[in-house]
Amino acid sequence: MGIASDKSFDSDFKRIAGLSWYPWVGAGYKEAKQRVLVIGDNFYAVDENGDYDEETARDFLSNRETVREYVEESRDPKKWHAKFYDRLTDTFVSEDRIDRFWNKVAFVHFFQQPDGRVSGNGHGKTERMAAWSRWQELVEVLRPDICIFCGTGLGRCYEEWNRSMGKEADWWDVESGIYKGGQQPIRGVFTTAGGHRAELVFMRHPSSRGFSSERWHEFLKRQFPEVMEEVNNV
Repeated sequence: MGIASDKSFDSDFKRIAGLSWYPWVGAGYKEAKQRVLVIGDNFYAVDENGDYDEETARDFLSNRETVREYVEESRDPKKWHAKFYDRLTDTFVSEDRIDRFWNKVAFVHFFQQPDGRVSGNGHGKTERMAAWSRWQELVEVLRPDICIFCGTGLGRCYEEWNRSMGKEADWWDVESGIYKGGQQPIRGVFTTAGGHRAELVFMRHPSSRGFSSERWHEFLKRQFPEVMEEVNNV
């Protein structure tokens, strides 16, 4: 089948301050009955030992197409397989429908500067507040019906950011049936300054230990059946 990106939003993306990389937008995103925006965390500028690599960071920042290139390359087993992308697509669709998934959804990273280490990265309040404001601008442009965040930790400073705009964060914990302890997924609703309403869900990061694509697939199917129908073409 193959995948293709829609670049018609690029002129709007260019106007978003601090957006280092253009989001991936699937060729069928605009016409989807349920528009899905998936939010990853960041790129990691590290070498094979997990240490910060300055050259890699420069390469990331010099190319605004990096997100799109990673999505495209993740589909070619001759190039590389990344655990994050493999588990992410497995969470939504079977292997024979992966191209359909990428053609239907939009994908962006929450943070727009490369991280120097994979675990224990320390994004401070200022960086997170800026990331939330940038996310709202992206939502105004892409107008998704649902935003799926890869990692419950991405929700840090969300309440404080809402308060900074005089709003109360509308979100709540959801029993997943997956984990007996630890952070459960979070659902929410957000209405942008321009009046667009989007549902939110914060799920466990696909690269995390113990992540089960099968069980998260069932969770999303229970919580958002119309979304899962859309990406699976049921």
